[in-house]
Amino acid sequence: MKENFSFKYLGQLPSFNECLALVQNLGEDDWLEYKDRRKRGGIAAEKSDTIPITYNPNPSSKEIINHGVFDEMSKYVSEVSNAAVGIFGDISVRQSMLTRLRAGDEIKRHKDKGPITAVSHRVHLSIITNDLCMFSVGDESINMAPGSIWAIDNVDKYHSVSNCGKTDRIHLIIDFIKATFDSAPS
Repeated sequence: MKENFSFKYLGQLPSFNECLALVQNLGEDDWLEYKDRRKRGGIAAEKSDTIPITYNPNPSSKEIINHGVFDEMSKYVSEVSNAAVGIFGDISVRQSMLTRLRAGDEIKRHKDKGPITAVSHRVHLSIITNDLCMFSVGDESINMAPGSIWAIDNVDKYHSVSNCGKTDRIHLIIDFIKATFDSAPS
């Protein structure tokens, strides 16, 4: 959804250390199990591994499926939601996922496509990162410190991520829609 900013800091995750410990305990099999996002394609999906938390495999439907790590991650999704309510008002989670961009990799400059982008507010929680990991939207670039929560508007804007460090970058990404949203995106 179009905002009046590229990046907006929303605060720190209250229970960050617990969230970090949970993510650090994920194994390589967890990261490689879900391949649907990669199959659908897109520049970001090609370069990142995804673990879905809540998602909708059919964007024309309002059905939401809780996946694999939902029980463990729902507390942190709720904490991010609490931070996002302050800026977006009455919202609900449309989809959420953990994403990993491996050390030394990049998501090349691109614009997002798809029906969810137009109707959702995207928020990132930085969980694992390094000083050489940069997220760019338009001409603005930032490094998101671990535990920080950021609203990002990259609608109709070129954006990219470069991870020039020696550690992987892992974010929790949540797409919110207005709670009063009563029709599925088409």
